[in-house]
Amino acid sequence: MNSKNIQDLLTEYGEYFAEKDLPIIEELLMKYDNVLEAKKIIKAAGLKKPSTIQKLSIFGGWWGIDRFMVGDVDLGIVKLISFGGLGILNIFDIFFLKKRVQDDNLVKASVHLDPRDLTEEDIKDMREKLRRR
Repeated sequence: MNSKNIQDLLTEYGEYFAEKDLPIIEELLMKYDNVLEAKKIIKAAGLKKPSTIQKLSIFGGWWGIDRFMVGDVDLGIVKLISFGGLGILNIFDIFFLKKRVQDDNLVKASVHLDPRDLTEEDIKDMREKLRRR
Protein backbone atom coordinates (compact mmCIF):
# COMPACT_ATOMS: atom_id res chain seq x y z
CA MET A 1 0.00 0.00 0.00
CA ASN A 2 1.42 3.42 -0.84
CA SER A 3 1.76 6.29 1.61
CA LYS A 4 -1.20 8.19 0.15
CA ASN A 5 -3.52 5.24 0.80
CA ILE A 6 -2.19 4.95 4.34
CA GLN A 7 -2.67 8.69 4.93
CA ASP A 8 -6.24 8.42 3.61
CA LEU A 9 -6.96 5.60 6.04
CA LEU A 10 -5.36 7.53 8.90
CA THR A 11 -7.48 10.54 8.01
CA GLU A 12 -10.60 8.40 8.07
CA TYR A 13 -9.80 6.43 11.25
CA GLY A 14 -7.31 8.73 12.99
CA GLU A 15 -9.88 10.06 15.43
CA TYR A 16 -10.13 6.61 16.99
CA PHE A 17 -6.51 6.75 18.22
CA ALA A 18 -4.32 9.10 20.22
CA GLU A 19 -2.11 11.31 18.08
CA LYS A 20 1.05 9.67 19.43
CA ASP A 21 -0.22 6.20 18.43
CA LEU A 22 -0.79 7.00 14.76
CA PRO A 23 2.76 5.95 13.73
CA ILE A 24 2.07 2.50 15.22
CA ILE A 25 -1.12 2.18 13.16
CA GLU A 26 0.72 3.46 10.09
CA GLU A 27 3.39 0.79 10.54
CA LEU A 28 0.74 -1.92 10.85
CA LEU A 29 -1.05 -0.68 7.72
CA MET A 30 2.16 -0.85 5.68
CA LYS A 31 1.98 -4.65 5.80
CA TYR A 32 -1.12 -4.64 3.60
CA ASP A 33 -1.16 -4.38 -0.17
CA ASN A 34 -4.88 -3.86 -0.56
CA VAL A 35 -6.59 -0.78 0.90
CA LEU A 36 -9.99 -2.46 0.96
CA GLU A 37 -8.62 -5.41 2.91
CA ALA A 38 -7.05 -3.12 5.53
CA LYS A 39 -10.26 -1.08 5.76
CA LYS A 40 -12.33 -4.25 6.21
CA ILE A 41 -10.03 -5.43 9.01
CA ILE A 42 -10.20 -2.08 10.79
CA LYS A 43 -14.00 -2.12 10.62
CA ALA A 44 -14.05 -5.68 11.97
CA ALA A 45 -11.98 -4.61 14.98
CA GLY A 46 -15.04 -2.96 16.52
CA LEU A 47 -13.41 0.35 17.38
CA LYS A 48 -15.35 2.87 19.45
CA LYS A 49 -15.32 6.60 18.74
CA PRO A 50 -13.64 8.35 21.69
CA SER A 51 -15.53 11.60 21.08
CA THR A 52 -18.85 9.75 21.26
CA ILE A 53 -17.88 8.11 24.54
CA GLN A 54 -16.82 11.49 25.92
CA LYS A 55 -20.20 12.98 24.93
CA LEU A 56 -21.91 10.06 26.63
CA SER A 57 -19.86 10.82 29.75
CA ILE A 58 -21.02 14.43 29.70
CA PHE A 59 -24.69 13.82 28.97
CA GLY A 60 -25.35 10.29 30.24
CA GLY A 61 -22.51 9.60 32.61
CA TRP A 62 -24.68 10.15 35.64
CA TRP A 63 -26.48 6.94 34.70
CA GLY A 64 -23.37 4.97 33.73
CA ILE A 65 -24.15 4.85 30.01
CA ASP A 66 -20.54 5.64 29.14
CA ARG A 67 -19.20 2.75 31.20
CA PHE A 68 -21.75 0.33 29.77
CA MET A 69 -20.66 1.36 26.26
CA VAL A 70 -16.98 0.58 26.94
CA GLY A 71 -17.80 -2.74 28.55
CA ASP A 72 -17.34 -1.81 32.23
CA VAL A 73 -20.64 -3.22 33.40
CA ASP A 74 -19.64 -3.23 37.08
CA LEU A 75 -18.72 0.46 37.13
CA GLY A 76 -21.74 1.23 34.99
CA ILE A 77 -23.98 -0.30 37.65
CA VAL A 78 -22.13 1.58 40.40
CA LYS A 79 -22.60 4.86 38.54
CA LEU A 80 -26.24 4.01 37.87
CA ILE A 81 -27.16 3.38 41.50
CA SER A 82 -24.96 6.14 42.94
CA PHE A 83 -25.92 8.86 40.43
CA GLY A 84 -22.51 9.00 38.81
CA GLY A 85 -20.62 8.12 41.98
CA LEU A 86 -22.13 11.26 43.52
CA GLY A 87 -20.66 13.11 40.58
CA ILE A 88 -17.05 12.16 41.30
CA LEU A 89 -16.88 9.18 38.93
CA ASN A 90 -18.74 11.14 36.32
CA ILE A 91 -16.27 14.04 36.39
CA PHE A 92 -13.35 11.60 36.32
CA ASP A 93 -14.80 9.80 33.28
CA ILE A 94 -15.39 13.03 31.37
CA PHE A 95 -11.65 13.68 31.43
CA PHE A 96 -10.09 10.20 31.37
CA LEU A 97 -12.42 7.74 29.64
CA LYS A 98 -11.58 9.13 26.18
CA LYS A 99 -7.92 8.14 26.59
CA ARG A 100 -8.91 4.68 27.76
CA VAL A 101 -11.07 4.19 24.67
CA GLN A 102 -8.19 5.33 22.45
CA ASP A 103 -5.87 2.84 24.17
CA ASP A 104 -8.43 0.05 23.79
CA ASN A 105 -8.81 0.93 20.11
CA LEU A 106 -5.04 0.70 19.68
CA VAL A 107 -5.00 -2.77 21.21
CA LYS A 108 -7.96 -3.93 19.08
CA ALA A 109 -6.43 -2.54 15.90
CA SER A 110 -3.04 -4.07 16.71
CA VAL A 111 -4.58 -7.47 17.32
CA HIS A 112 -6.60 -7.36 14.10
CA LEU A 113 -3.99 -5.78 11.82
CA ASP A 114 -0.98 -7.75 13.04
CA PRO A 115 -0.98 -11.13 11.27
CA ARG A 116 0.87 -12.96 14.05
CA ASP A 117 -1.07 -14.89 16.65
CA LEU A 118 -1.33 -13.11 19.98
CA THR A 119 -2.27 -14.90 23.17
CA GLU A 120 -4.57 -13.46 25.80
CA GLU A 121 -1.46 -12.85 27.91
CA ASP A 122 0.08 -10.75 25.10
CA ILE A 123 -3.08 -8.67 24.88
CA LYS A 124 -3.16 -8.14 28.65
CA ASP A 125 0.48 -7.04 28.54
CA MET A 126 -0.32 -4.53 25.78
CA ARG A 127 -3.19 -3.08 27.80
CA GLU A 128 -1.04 -2.86 30.93
CA LYS A 129 1.76 -1.04 29.09
CA LEU A 130 -0.73 1.46 27.68
CA ARG A 131 -2.19 2.16 31.12
CA ARG A 132 1.27 2.84 32.54
CA ARG A 133 2.19 5.55 30.04
